[in-house]
Amino acid sequence: MDRVYGLLVKISKWLTVIAAAALTFMMLLTVSDVIGRAAGHAVLGTYEIVSTLLGVVIGFCLPKVSIERGHVSMEFLLEKVSPRIRAIMNTVTRLVCLILFMLIAYNLVSVGNEFHRVGEVSPILQIPFFPVAYGISACCVIECCVFFFDIAKIWRGQYE
Repeated sequence: MDRVYGLLVKISKWLTVIAAAALTFMMLLTVSDVIGRAAGHAVLGTYEIVSTLLGVVIGFCLPKVSIERGHVSMEFLLEKVSPRIRAIMNTVTRLVCLILFMLIAYNLVSVGNEFHRVGEVSPILQIPFFPVAYGISACCVIECCVFFFDIAKIWRGQYE
């Protein structure tokens, strides 16, 4: 189980590298567009590229942030209850998140299939939307694995 978790950590690191590259490209493109607009030559399709890459940045960072427990939490509330109640509350929240992200992943695959079927693309640059939907869906599946391992850690006493 530790080897699988180690693989999950490595995959999440690579997804974060992709997200960081997308964010860097978004920054450079936005700066170029602002400078280009000042000179009278805007970069065509900046809004489309940035909005598409924003989905990549957010979706691809989710697993790594969850592994590092970087999300906002209510720790002060959990500190006031017994370890058993804390484990139950942590498990319930992880189960709710697991179900939620399974639903999101399923719906993103459905949306991606529909985008692919009808040939949905961005208006100016004709960027297809379905790869982004599939990529974020895959990240949601990885996020589900993170929640599964969190639950296992909680009940093995390794979570705190």
